Amino acid sequence: MIHKNRDIVFRRLLLKSFVVIAICFSIIITVFLTAIYFCKQYIWYPDEIWYKRLKWIDYHKVEIVVIFMFIGAVLITVYNCWRFAEGSEAIVGAIEGIYSGNTKEVVLPDEYREVQEKLKLLQYEYELRMKAVHEANQRKNDMIMYMAHDLKTPLTSVIGYLELLHCEKDLPMEAKDKYAEIAYAKSVRLEELMNEFFDITRYNFTQIILHKENVNLSIMLEQILVEFYPQFYEKKLEVTVDIEKDILYTCDVDKMERVFDNLFKNIINYSYAGTDVLIELFRVSEEDKLKEESESEITYVEDVSYTPKRNKLDRANKKADSKENNKKTDSIKENNNKKSDNNVVKNSINRNSGIRLVTKNFGKTIPKEMQEHIFEQFFRMDSSRSTNVGGSGIGLAVSKEIVELHGGKIRCESENEEIVFIVDL
Repeated sequence: MIHKNRDIVFRRLLLKSFVVIAICFSIIITVFLTAIYFCKQYIWYPDEIWYKRLKWIDYHKVEIVVIFMFIGAVLITVYNCWRFAEGSEAIVGAIEGIYSGNTKEVVLPDEYREVQEKLKLLQYEYELRMKAVHEANQRKNDMIMYMAHDLKTPLTSVIGYLELLHCEKDLPMEAKDKYAEIAYAKSVRLEELMNEFFDITRYNFTQIILHKENVNLSIMLEQILVEFYPQFYEKKLEVTVDIEKDILYTCDVDKMERVFDNLFKNIINYSYAGTDVLIELFRVSEEDKLKEESESEITYVEDVSYTPKRNKLDRANKKADSKENNKKTDSIKENNNKKSDNNVVKNSINRNSGIRLVTKNFGKTIPKEMQEHIFEQFFRMDSSRSTNVGGSGIGLAVSKEIVELHGGKIRCESENEEIVFIVDL
């Protein structure tokens, strides 16, 4: 594209130069021949002053024409060099203006029309980028200010309850246990806020570097889910898990764990209490991905499709037997259906296949205009000042960056109080 634009500009300048030279030479020759014609219409006598001069010009007319042409070529070359220098200066000035924040429209000489359009596009993209950076910094500063304020609340509570325990020696044991439990809960919340605060402060200064290794993604996801079962139970979320067995993947395990953690935390934070949650992991062909993109809608592969209902999810006929490790996980059911050999999704990964993670939960509908913004730095759906619900606003932004570094994509779709996250790897 760069060479093509260069060739276009070069041909235009060269053609313009040839046209100007041809016009100048035509004028010189026309004027000279016209002068000769009119001079020959007049009878000259040897004793006249102009006779010898015109006679000399007539003898050397070819040399004279060549000299005038040479002078004209030199003048045209000087003019073109001046125009080129003027155009280069205009281009440099336009670039400097763009990066200095000048919003004035870029205007270049006519022969640089392509360059002018490219610079206008560059100016537009730069303005959008700077606007996004400014908005991200504003959200970051607001979040830091809000969190700094919210840090005081649990800290004040912890100090107050500890001071009460320290000063009131005669408190009943039940009261002491209650106050100690409250102080502990506030301390945990304080630690969470501090961790989020450090995440914010180091986000712009840390480049994510991947250390990839082979991992069984199915087992990895199951292990991560076990850690979230108590939180699912606490919010009375009934989770259905459908994980295809033995999905192998090469990734940075720690970074991919963070992606899963962020998705599951969002489910917990933004789901309606007592609703259903679906988590699926399965293989999907590249053809199906391309088909979905062309249709601009979610189209699940046959035999692994799942459409949740608002109040109750349809349970699969076959469920893997699981042992109860904790009473809090009684309501959580895992769906590990065995796929038959004639399934559309095969059990072996080839060059044309991929992996898809789908999470579905019920919560406040994310407007379409916000579905892209939720992956931006420090963006939070809840614009209120409190940080009690949700996090620092960088979880999904980091998740998107990690997924894209692995060559994948992550997107969100939401309507009718249903929230769907799709991660393609």
